[in-house]
Amino acid sequence: MKRLLLLLLVGALVLPACEEEPPPPEDMPPPEPSPEEIYREIATAIQPLNDPLVGGPALNPDRKQQVLDGLRAAKAKHQMSDNGKIALSHISRDIETIMMEAKKQEYWRLLLGASEAYEILAPGNAKSRRYMEIAETQLARPKVKVKGFIEDKVTNDTYVFLDVKLPGSDWVTQEPVREGEEFLEPPHTLRLLEIIGNNKGVRLEYLAIEGDTFDVDAP
Repeated sequence: MKRLLLLLLVGALVLPACEEEPPPPEDMPPPEPSPEEIYREIATAIQPLNDPLVGGPALNPDRKQQVLDGLRAAKAKHQMSDNGKIALSHISRDIETIMMEAKKQEYWRLLLGASEAYEILAPGNAKSRRYMEIAETQLARPKVKVKGFIEDKVTNDTYVFLDVKLPGSDWVTQEPVREGEEFLEPPHTLRLLEIIGNNKGVRLEYLAIEGDTFDVDAP
């Protein structure tokens, strides 16, 4: 009897060791990033838009392309998740603030770049399109230098000699113009409104923007 009990006890101890061990738990996917974490990730990508407003480097073409590429990648990565949508909406508001400040400070290249960035997050948005048009029109504004004046003794008209520089071009000498005359082809067209004082300078109107006038001093 004692021998039988001993065998049963040994069998009870051996049986658990013979059972198969449970499989290891499968690797669980990492938890979804929080809206704050996603926001910080994307905010780093758009930092070149904010830099010019705080005394940092200007938004050159390379830095602008870096922002646009980063935003496209971030949108593709996060737009399908709820947390991603929250973060992207916060980024949109940040870019909207940058657009308004760039317009206020007349940073036209920054305004154009920020508008293009906003367009990625909100395609066809009327606000970004309007800002983009403002920036493009301002960037098309010619630069002008007054070179001198000459009076026609017969007609008593005074002609102004101007040097003009269009975006992406060199300075060129413009044909002499009188008060009231327009020159340059659209969208760069200017009108000579008046000669200031005794040939102290000129007042010009940039026709692409209604009512936009500016003065250029004579040397």
